[in-house]
Amino acid sequence: MIDRAEAANCSAPVLALDLQIIGQRHKDLRNGLSAPPKLTVTNMLNTMTKPRWGLGMLGTPRRQFGNGVGHVKGVENMGSLFEWSSQQFDPTLTWADIE
Repeated sequence: MIDRAEAANCSAPVLALDLQIIGQRHKDLRNGLSAPPKLTVTNMLNTMTKPRWGLGMLGTPRRQFGNGVGHVKGVENMGSLFEWSSQQFDPTLTWADIE
């Protein structure tokens, strides 16, 4: 990978770091965000307070992440996108691997 970067005249390597597991977003846990979305009483009440948005969503042909669903092998819906995303993290990764 470094050889390819040098051949492309990149001046410096950059290592982007993230968690090796999907983050626990407390706000998402509190508001019930899930993939695929779940129909709950709270979500229904929330949608009823925003009728224009709710009707607009009903008229939307696709409710998914278009950059993954249909473009990644084996990802055909929100559920399989979540499963695929979870598999992209390696919990055994250490700083020794980076060295």
